[in-house]
Amino acid sequence: MFNLTHRERVLYVELIGKLAAIGTFCGLTGVTFSNPHRVAVAAFLSFLLGFLVPQLYFFCYWHDSPRDAHEDERDRLIELRGIRSGYTVLFAGIVFVFFYLGFIHSSTGAGQTLALIFAVWMLSQIVKVARQLELYRTQDGWLADRLKPLLYKRAMKRMEELKQKRMAQ
Repeated sequence: MFNLTHRERVLYVELIGKLAAIGTFCGLTGVTFSNPHRVAVAAFLSFLLGFLVPQLYFFCYWHDSPRDAHEDERDRLIELRGIRSGYTVLFAGIVFVFFYLGFIHSSTGAGQTLALIFAVWMLSQIVKVARQLELYRTQDGWLADRLKPLLYKRAMKRMEELKQKRMAQ
């Protein structure tokens, strides 16, 4: 089995809960979101499954937390990076939802609009937790974070070439 820290165990439980919540929501509502009562029940059940059940687990588990449960600057940085990724997905999803509802499918009700926004919000929460898990496991980050040193080296090499061309002139 993996050697997981306390934070990683907590994030895995949260990720599983949120994946189950989005599965419950999509399974109960279907693709059409036509029945507003069904959408409301699905949103409520997925909220219970995705947020309250993991919180109950955290409450029960927190009393038995190991010594690595304290939070430091690295944990806060990882949390902020995850929030940044989640909010990026949330912003893009909300823009897409309003573009979709405004220009493509303008005859929707409030229930379908709220269902789409809820689904986008759940997706952003999943991305946030997955990003935090990825940062805890690799301590490197995603591709954009890995490209920074490469781009820096390339820029420095290009500056040296330009400097040598000026010196030669």
